[in-house]
Amino acid sequence: MSLKPQISVLMAVFNGEQYLGMAIDSILNQTYSDFEFIIIDDCSTDNTSEILKSYHDERIKLLKNEINIGLTKSLNVGLNLAKGEYIARQDADDISHSERLQLQLDFFRKNNDVMLLGTQARSIDEFGNLSYFPDFKPVSYEGVKYQLFFGNPFIHSTVMYRADIVKDEFGGYNESFRLSQDLELWSKIIHKYKCMNLNAVCLDFRQNPSSVSKFKKANNAVYEENFKNNIAVGLSNLRLISAEDFKEWPCLWIQLNVPYPRIVQVNAGKVFRLMSDLHERSLIFSQVNPSELRVLAAINFYYASRRMIKYSYWFSFLFFIKALRFNFSVLIYSLKALVRICTSKIRSIKSSYPHFQKLQQH
Repeated sequence: MSLKPQISVLMAVFNGEQYLGMAIDSILNQTYSDFEFIIIDDCSTDNTSEILKSYHDERIKLLKNEINIGLTKSLNVGLNLAKGEYIARQDADDISHSERLQLQLDFFRKNNDVMLLGTQARSIDEFGNLSYFPDFKPVSYEGVKYQLFFGNPFIHSTVMYRADIVKDEFGGYNESFRLSQDLELWSKIIHKYKCMNLNAVCLDFRQNPSSVSKFKKANNAVYEENFKNNIAVGLSNLRLISAEDFKEWPCLWIQLNVPYPRIVQVNAGKVFRLMSDLHERSLIFSQVNPSELRVLAAINFYYASRRMIKYSYWFSFLFFIKALRFNFSVLIYSLKALVRICTSKIRSIKSSYPHFQKLQQH
């Protein structure tokens, strides 16, 4: 590692013992080696500290917080320590593919106007099994702006960005956001600079019940605070679209992203009308490559179908049909997912069967 490495890989971890070793190894085994690996231990209470101390690679820069300060503040601590020209994020339960850093660095060197670059990712469960739910991220800058209306256009753990832009111009992550700090930062950057995703899978993204994304559903108070912050971000993103062109976009975003009916009453029929209207009338979507738009639209309608099934089977079905009209491969994903879910249920039943037999004998 040089005195001033090209890349600073940034990880913050709290009680991540289960998958931490795999995440660290995936970075240390990269084909590109001129990086520093900054790991912030956010005052973990499990075996995280012992796992971190077991590594003796000179590229690892380890810091342990004296008290638990949360992900957002921990990331900013790491940013302030970073020496690299580029910052690459890595979560403690995800696995980077071996050529990830090299591919992203090569892209930056060839595209000086790009400030933030993510990649595609494979979704895996807590056991490492592949999920078959589609998760394509937009490749073009126009696609990124499109996806911003429906959710996060980047997977945080795949992102690499230019350090000077994020640290000096935007001041790092907004510490008033305990969750979704990445979406808030990306939204500001996207308004001003070109941001893209590689069309290459460079990460295994773990859908883990103990991860931050699951925590927001388990902790209602924190989630509601996060929801209010996201509303502000969503309204700022309206600058990317004419208010006259689509006045009801905030209503659409809220109903697609809030899982608690007590916060907002979900109207499946209205969401369907608004999403359909948006695709037909919005001028910004005409700038997106048609093939990319069809894939993104199919995924958005597909996930809306899954969400709306709690409120209306009929409109959930209509969302699914709309997704198929954009891209028929959604059906294949759905069938594979159904097979995986059924297989998992069968395994669960089989594993519990001896337990029930013992109970009956007693």
